[in-house]
Amino acid sequence: MTRDTTDADTDRTDRRPTASRRRFMTGVAAATGVALAPAAADAGALDPVQGATLETVAEFEPPNLPENIATDGRGNVYVSMAPPREIWRVPPEGDPSSVAQIGPEDGEGSLLGIARTDDGTTYAALNSGVEDTHGVWRVPADGSPELLASIPTEGTFPNGVTDDATGDGVLVTDSARGLVWRATGDGASVWLDDPLLDPNPYASNPLGANGIGLGPAGDVYVANLSFGGLVRVSVNDDGSAGSPEVVVRSDQLIGADGVAVADDRTVYVAVNAQDKIARVAPDGTVATVASGGELAFPSDVHFGPGGDQSTLYVTNFSLPSFRAEDRQANPSLLRLDLGQAATTAEGETTATEGEGEPTTTTEAELTTTTESEATAAGETATGAETTTT
Repeated sequence: MTRDTTDADTDRTDRRPTASRRRFMTGVAAATGVALAPAAADAGALDPVQGATLETVAEFEPPNLPENIATDGRGNVYVSMAPPREIWRVPPEGDPSSVAQIGPEDGEGSLLGIARTDDGTTYAALNSGVEDTHGVWRVPADGSPELLASIPTEGTFPNGVTDDATGDGVLVTDSARGLVWRATGDGASVWLDDPLLDPNPYASNPLGANGIGLGPAGDVYVANLSFGGLVRVSVNDDGSAGSPEVVVRSDQLIGADGVAVADDRTVYVAVNAQDKIARVAPDGTVATVASGGELAFPSDVHFGPGGDQSTLYVTNFSLPSFRAEDRQANPSLLRLDLGQAATTAEGETTATEGEGEPTTTTEAELTTTTESEATAAGETATGAETTTT
C-alpha cells in the first residue's frame, strides 16, 4: 500500500476503555467460536540480540491491543486496535488517540490488518463473523467508515491487507481458508487459492496465509503462520496472481504474522509465537533481528513514515500476557533502528530453502496465536460451541 501524504483525520474522543481480562477473553472466544490456545512463555525469557535496541514509542492500556500498523507522510503512525475495533493515530508528538470506529461500537469481532493510500484513505479488515460487518472497510480521509466489500462469513478469517498493485482494490489474506481475496467497491473475489498458503492441519491452531506486503517489483509476499513460511507471488500485467513460490520455510518463522518488504527484497517478519523479529534475505536466509526483551507477542512490522526503511515499527500485541491474569500485559508500539540491528544479527540464524514437502509442525511449536489467529479453520461463523480458558 502506498504511503499517505495527507492527514485529514479528525480525532475522536480519546477513549481508553477498561474491562476485566476474563470478561474480555470470553468476548473474544464468543466472537471467534473457539477456545484460545495456552499462553506462551514470558517474553523476557529470551535474551535480546545485542545492539538491536527497541524504543517504546507509545504504550496502551488493555484491552486496547494493537495488531497492525500503517503510516502517513506527516510522521503519524496508525495502529488497529483488535478490540475495541478502532484505528488509533500515534503522532510524532502528543498523545495517541482513536480516529475511527470500525463497525458498531458494541459489535462483534476483531479489527486486524490496515493499510493507507496516498489520499489518506485507510482500508481495514474486520473479522466479525457477522454478515453486515465481516470483510474490508474503507475509511476516507474526510469521511466515515463504510463497508467496502463483504467476505463470506462461513469458514473465513480476513486478516492482512495490502494494495493490489492496480490501484483500485486491496488484497486480503484469509488465514482460515489459506487464500487471498481481492476487494473492490464491486465486492470480494478470490485472487489466489494455492496449497502454499494452506494452514498446517497438524497445528493446534491451523492458520495459514497471514501477513501480506508488496515487493519492489510489484510482487506480493505472504507469510504462512503455521508452516513458518514466506511465499512470493508474481503479479500479471492485468493484476491477476501469477505463480507462487516458497522463499523459505523454517521453524524459525513458525508464528509468522505481519511482514514488511524492503526495496532490496529483504523481508522483515513479526514472529509472534517466538517473541522475535526475523529478517529473510532474498536467498531465503533467516536472521534474528531482535528477540525477547521488550517484545511481547509482536504481531506486525512496518517501515517508518515517508518510506524510511532504516526504521522499523513493531506492535506488541501482548495477548498471552493479557490473558494470564497473574502477568502484566504490555501492549505498545515500538521502534527499531535497522541500521544498528543490521550489524548485529547477520548470519545469526539460518533456515532451509523452501523446496519439497513442508515439515509437520508439532503441537508444542504452536502453543499460542494472536487474537487474529485464534480461530481454527471453518469455525468463525458457524455458531460452534465456545470453550474458554
